[in-house]
Amino acid sequence: MSEDFEFAAFKDFQPGDRIRFWTNDNGYGGLGEVWRTGTVRKVTAKTIAIDCDRNLLGDRATIRLADWSRRCPMKAVATTEDGTHFCLACGQVFESTTLLDAHQDETGHEKDAETAQQRAATAAADMRRKIAARSTEQLCYDLALTDGMPVTDPAVPMVRGWLMGELEQRDPVAFDAWVFSDENLPHRFFGIAPNQLV
Repeated sequence: MSEDFEFAAFKDFQPGDRIRFWTNDNGYGGLGEVWRTGTVRKVTAKTIAIDCDRNLLGDRATIRLADWSRRCPMKAVATTEDGTHFCLACGQVFESTTLLDAHQDETGHEKDAETAQQRAATAAADMRRKIAARSTEQLCYDLALTDGMPVTDPAVPMVRGWLMGELEQRDPVAFDAWVFSDENLPHRFFGIAPNQLV
């Protein structure tokens, strides 16, 4: 049994809904960036409480409305008995492995998932290095650029998460103050004037 998830808005979730979301386990010996799944337990005006599926990070989680875009919540939209399969090279979805194999043979797309995952991990590491080399002003500017982008593109919340992770490393106090505020952008908490984001 497999579940299909799609990005969803905060208002779309109700108790009992299945949810998939992003966690950055960056503590000592942490797992890094991890997708978690669970069932919505409670919804308030500003939070969603989740009973998580079995994992190493605990059996409960809470997602705040202020953290919504960086947590990349996805709602289960369909459950299929045999699941769907997708091409790692282009993202096209197929209903069977036979159709996927035929597509990959025809297009020459990578069949070896491990090799494709290694390439993706290398690209992600390169992007993180580039982000780490940017100034705090540039990181705030980058976040401002991505703020209005649709989260239906999985790259947007991923990059936002990397940007926020870098800001948190640079000044955890300013980062926490921003995260626990109702503001979308962090520049004020990092001592950056709005005109410096241009």
